[in-house]
Amino acid sequence: MLWTFGCSHTQGHGLPDCIDEKGDPIPDVMSQYAWPQQLSNELVEPVTNISFSGIGVRAVWNNILNNYEKFQQNDTVII
Repeated sequence: MLWTFGCSHTQGHGLPDCIDEKGDPIPDVMSQYAWPQQLSNELVEPVTNISFSGIGVRAVWNNILNNYEKFQQNDTVII
């Protein structure tokens, strides 16, 4: 399993599948065009993308801590 944590860049904010027909961002949508999904496709490995637009380093760290117990020995974690 590939785990990714981050902000809007990791979420894919602004990419075509995260914008509605009026051109407004769709909140809490993980883009299929963002780098975590692209890396997942290349590695043929499922991805859990835990990222949110507008969050800072402390919030990213808290997301990691809140999910730490779910990590398995062979998982890859990218922050």
